[in-house]
Amino acid sequence: MTAAMSVEQQRARYAQAREALWGKPRIVNVAVEEKRAIEEHRKMQRQLWEQREEEAKERSQKIAEISRFAVTFQVSADLESDDSGSIDIYVDTRKVRPTMEQIARNVLAGYPGISMADIRSPCRTREMYAVRKRVVESIHRIRPDKKIAEIARFVNRDHTSLLYLLGRVVKKR
Repeated sequence: MTAAMSVEQQRARYAQAREALWGKPRIVNVAVEEKRAIEEHRKMQRQLWEQREEEAKERSQKIAEISRFAVTFQVSADLESDDSGSIDIYVDTRKVRPTMEQIARNVLAGYPGISMADIRSPCRTREMYAVRKRVVESIHRIRPDKKIAEIARFVNRDHTSLLYLLGRVVKKR
């Protein structure tokens, strides 16, 4: 190596040494890679959410069936579920219907990580709306004796919001 080596020559030698040690440099657009990773993560979250929602829907239908049976025969059914998806029924022969709290908790059993406080919160995300709608529909279906205003107070909403949620509002043209 001579002392009179130019800067360009030095850079070329360094580039050869780097290439020999680590291979050719790969040009990566960090923004594109990050966007691709974010999209993949969102897709996985969406699939997981859809799977959980489908499981919750099935569980809700089972609970509604059992609760309809309980209301028809004027017995109360304590519904408990575990991670395996099975539902245990404890039947009490007294004339007691499940409370709104019990119905809501049974629906929320299919949504891990969501509590009653979340249902009553002012949160308006798509996920929370879907869960809140399922809770309200279940209460309304299982306890037809409850007025919309009572259910609305239970979920900390106005009764007109529940009318819209239940699809009873006729839109003006």
